[in-house]
Amino acid sequence: MKKIIHFHPDWLYANRFLSPLMQAEKQLGYDTKLVTAKNTPKNDLHIDFDILKKFFKFPIAIFKLTQFIYINKPDIVYCHNTVSSFLPLLCGRILFIKKVIYFNHGVPFIGHQGALKYLLYWLEKINCLLGTNIITVSEEMRTVLATISKKKIEIINKGSACGIQYTNFQSEKKHSIKLKKKIKIGIKDRVFLYIGRANKRKGFYDVIEIWETYFKKNKNFKLFLLGIDSLDFKKNNKTIPENAFPISFVKDINTYHYIADYFFMTSHHEGLSYSVLESFNYKTLVLSNNIPGVSELVVHRKTGFLIDNNCAKNYYDTVMECEKNIKLRGKIIKNAYKVVKKYDRGQFIKYYKNFIEKL
Repeated sequence: MKKIIHFHPDWLYANRFLSPLMQAEKQLGYDTKLVTAKNTPKNDLHIDFDILKKFFKFPIAIFKLTQFIYINKPDIVYCHNTVSSFLPLLCGRILFIKKVIYFNHGVPFIGHQGALKYLLYWLEKINCLLGTNIITVSEEMRTVLATISKKKIEIINKGSACGIQYTNFQSEKKHSIKLKKKIKIGIKDRVFLYIGRANKRKGFYDVIEIWETYFKKNKNFKLFLLGIDSLDFKKNNKTIPENAFPISFVKDINTYHYIADYFFMTSHHEGLSYSVLESFNYKTLVLSNNIPGVSELVVHRKTGFLIDNNCAKNYYDTVMECEKNIKLRGKIIKNAYKVVKKYDRGQFIKYYKNFIEKL
């Protein structure tokens, strides 16, 4: 039986994005394992290989990774994400594993400035050099990676990490009303979503500035911040507006998409934004920072709105336009919903199985 090992930095995200791939691998008869660096449940495999935060543990991580790979003798090693891929890639090549695949979920250096941008650029370049194969999640990321590597850069199907569970979703007013009552939101209130972490890269500071400058005085507007808790505001010396609600980590974000009217994507870089695809799927109107990884999905005024440089006033003006022009809003939502079909998980898995069998 052939063996596959996936290395991913975070179990929570790996469980979401890698589970469909590993299930497909099992269906093909592979013995597949997942090793994560943090948030790992007790009975799952854990090795601390996050060199970004614990660089001093570099030699220990090298030893543990090499030992693990040597004992398990995989036929294929997958290394996911830019920063966390370096050590597993290196160890896989040291042990002469036939296929050591660099699975790039986004190119972070394009969203940074200064020394960090330079460091991430060279890390990306080294990862591409170490990988026997390179996969990425969108045409835009493939274009960027092609400028730093001469190797073939592959995407599965139309792109993404595992496809999205496309559903024949139809908005049901009665269900939406029940949900709003349950979480004590007025039927006529407008619901806005932010999904991300409390850092600059994910646009946390931007969405708070946008909200405090233009939206916090309107009590009929409600902002739900998924992935953010009240402590994140305190750590960043921010106060929580009365009409903003930090929700912390949420396993099932579909409930919030179900009642949401607008989604603010204020991130500074994305590989291929799943949050945007999920918004499309649940007919939530997307307003996004104009960045690669989003602009492949959001066509301005056709499938959503692209806002240059996260301009706060443009977010507000766009919302006000959509509130007045219901036909435009409905047309854009309808167009966006059609995009999701291209990334349907069932279709993606067919292409992924074909990719595996050809390795």
